[in-house]
Amino acid sequence: MVVLTGGEPSLFVDTPLCDAIHAIGRTIAMETNGSRPVSLPIDHITCSPKFEYNDAETAKLRLSHIDELKVVFTGKNDMSLYDDIEADNYYLQPCDTGNLEETKKIAKQTLDYILQHPKWKLSVQLHKILNVR
Repeated sequence: MVVLTGGEPSLFVDTPLCDAIHAIGRTIAMETNGSRPVSLPIDHITCSPKFEYNDAETAKLRLSHIDELKVVFTGKNDMSLYDDIEADNYYLQPCDTGNLEETKKIAKQTLDYILQHPKWKLSVQLHKILNVR
């Protein structure tokens, strides 16, 4: 599997690149912010929207199908922005603020939200937990 990410991959990935990756027998996953349509032969799309200030005007995703919706949870998110987004899987990832006490508080809020809204699953940055950089 080849994962296309970093910045916004929909700005630079094209069909010839996808065809070359598929030609060597690899599947393609892309993590995008969803701000641009993706009409490429991508096998798996993870959308991690970057809604500025949870503004409904910027909350328009340009994707027709999402395999995974991953939201970085701050405890202040307007989660109603995600109500109409269709995905196969929904993940909440607690925001790591760099402040241990604040991050613990957000992690608890994330778990509380998931318990009250079972369509959401927990996503963690395992490399941070294991201190692998």
